[in-house]
Amino acid sequence: MKKIILIAGLMLVTTLSFTDIIVIPDDYAMIQSGIDMANPGDTVKVKYDTYYEAIDIDEEILLIKYGAQKPVITYLQGPTVTMTAEATISGFDIETSAQYGNGIRVYGNNTATIDNCEISGTHRGICSEQIQLEVSDCSIHGNYQGVYITTNVEESEYPAVIQNCDIYDNDSGISFNSYGYPSLLVQGCDLYDNDINGFVADGGLTTIKNCSIYGNIDNNNGYGINCTAGYCFIEHCTVYGNYYGVRFNTGDTNTITNSIIWGNTNASIVDSPSVTYSCIEDGYPGTGNINDDPEFEDAANDDFHLRWDTDALSPCIDTGDQATEWDNDGTPPDMGRLKVVKHWYDNWALPDINTDRGWKWMCFPVIDTVTNSHTYVGDMAEYMLADILDTYSLDHVEWIEIETTNNTLQRIYYDDPYWQNIDHIFKSIQGYKFQMVAQDTVYLPISGFLEDSTKTIQLNDEHDNWMGYFIDYSQSVEDAFGTSLENMYYIQTQRWTVTREEPEPESPWIGLSSANRTLNYGDLVIVRCFDDELFAWCDTELEQERDVREETQYFSYEEQADYIPIYVQLDPSDLPDEIAVLVDGECKGAEKVTNDLTDIRAYMLDNSGGNVTFELYYDNKAPVKKISDYFVYNSKDMELEQRSIKVDPSINYYLVTLKEGDTVHFSHEYLLKHYPNPVTSSTEIKFSLPKDEKVSLSIYNIKGQLVKTLIDADIETGLHKVFWDGSNDDGKQVANGIYFYILTADNHILTRKMLYMR
Repeated sequence: MKKIILIAGLMLVTTLSFTDIIVIPDDYAMIQSGIDMANPGDTVKVKYDTYYEAIDIDEEILLIKYGAQKPVITYLQGPTVTMTAEATISGFDIETSAQYGNGIRVYGNNTATIDNCEISGTHRGICSEQIQLEVSDCSIHGNYQGVYITTNVEESEYPAVIQNCDIYDNDSGISFNSYGYPSLLVQGCDLYDNDINGFVADGGLTTIKNCSIYGNIDNNNGYGINCTAGYCFIEHCTVYGNYYGVRFNTGDTNTITNSIIWGNTNASIVDSPSVTYSCIEDGYPGTGNINDDPEFEDAANDDFHLRWDTDALSPCIDTGDQATEWDNDGTPPDMGRLKVVKHWYDNWALPDINTDRGWKWMCFPVIDTVTNSHTYVGDMAEYMLADILDTYSLDHVEWIEIETTNNTLQRIYYDDPYWQNIDHIFKSIQGYKFQMVAQDTVYLPISGFLEDSTKTIQLNDEHDNWMGYFIDYSQSVEDAFGTSLENMYYIQTQRWTVTREEPEPESPWIGLSSANRTLNYGDLVIVRCFDDELFAWCDTELEQERDVREETQYFSYEEQADYIPIYVQLDPSDLPDEIAVLVDGECKGAEKVTNDLTDIRAYMLDNSGGNVTFELYYDNKAPVKKISDYFVYNSKDMELEQRSIKVDPSINYYLVTLKEGDTVHFSHEYLLKHYPNPVTSSTEIKFSLPKDEKVSLSIYNIKGQLVKTLIDADIETGLHKVFWDGSNDDGKQVANGIYFYILTADNHILTRKMLYMR
């Protein structure tokens, strides 16, 4: 509407334009009357009713419904709606009973937008004589032709778009007739139960993407997709139950990828397009193509979701072209229109393996735990090694070791040209050691469902237990094991070992708090427990930073399947950058030094003895210091040996001090963690003393204020426990929040944090 404003005293008349809203029938009885009175940019809203009139939209307006129900527009003598301007029509039920009447006719050089409309009972539901067309979220059915687009444009900068529409029960769903090279994108549509063609093109450049095209059949006729001329590119489509699947007349200039063409009465594909990563009934040449039943949920009732349940696993899941867009759940593309339920994918199961180290300790957190009757589970070893690793050459893996219930190792090994002992069923709860022999990085893609964090694992106290850690984030040892930590004798991963000084439940831990000891997603964790236990990981959601041990730069050594930890107490005033252990001059293991208690992973289990030396590398002074005078305590009987280590399978670790004249003690091992965490009522705090000494243990709030003193006394050597019930020194309960407990002993001050949530 035009508004005229008189500014008094200046005799100046100014014309300003405002965007108006016109409501039908409140402002005008007929829709066309409202359109005629509208200015460009105005909105015409139409209340629910049936309007018997022809509509002509020749200005840039928005014609939309008013309220939830669609108004009906019907005309008996010709086109119901004609659009010649860059306008939008949204939310109408459009009909016509004229013999050759169109529901919506579009022509001109502006973009017409048709949204959320139902168009039925017409000759042509939408008839467009231009390429600038956007149709979305429409139901187009019961017409002679659902959508008809014709143009003689040589090429178009922007494609016509038809998306998220149901187009069904027409003679032809979409007809695209072009005399040049305009572009059409059909995306996210269902084209079904049309008598002649789901889609037909005679010229132009067409992309059909993420569409289901099915049931287009009438006696001995009907094409899912029929491209008689032009170029057609089909991506992520399901073409099912038509008389013919897909027909082309222009050969391999047409492409099909990541699609399923199955269950059509006659040929799946007529002519010779380029087809890749698709499931084609009766087979078709091309990279990544398969000829296996796609295993739809219920194709007879038009449900083309891919199955993954206890009885079937669709071969179309995660087998599309990985160079194309991945699924929204972070997994490789599925074939066809409809994705499977959300699952997990790992392409790092054997990542970044430098074969100068040679070994990878790992588990499979993502594996098929649903299907019972498929090679993913029934013969997982053969599936993974023979099928997947074949893609990267089988000589990447020499053998796999698996701990079994009788305390022996089962070995799956490669005996050219076949794998031996491949009857093992891989499980997420089980850990594995892979020995790599090729000189490059290997990736093992595994698809499946992340193992349930509550999954129980039977632990046996008679032998080592190889467990998989399948929580999808890193946790500290204490958080991951919870109260089960009290039942553990030692815990080992490829990066570190923590162990008790003696094989007794109350014996102090070594290495537990001396560095960042976390369990990382995908770890093999080897544990020895005091008693049989039905174990489950504690999924605490107290995420820790993932620990990764840095490789040494100065020292090099050959990694073996197993190692023995050597804990070395260094002089804190003279810390080297790296430390190595050598047997008869050969380096058997080395580590970066981060503090004065360093554990070396010593790969010396194949050595019956020899002269042992330690070498310390300094980056900023004399490069190497050789040490042969040191003290060693073994973990079996604590007898002192000097300058020689003899490997004994019963020995789990060695304690070494390089501090001259000193006795072995571990200053970092005083304060252990509390449990439970978070604290809801009370918590138990443990600490260990290497000698009798004066100890103070107190609770502080986040402001640094003393809350409660738990201990201030002389304490004897050994492991001690103290409880805090959430009260302060006055006996009152503290508020929820973060608190710190601080241990002072032997001139050491050690602090840990806890969360109190009553």
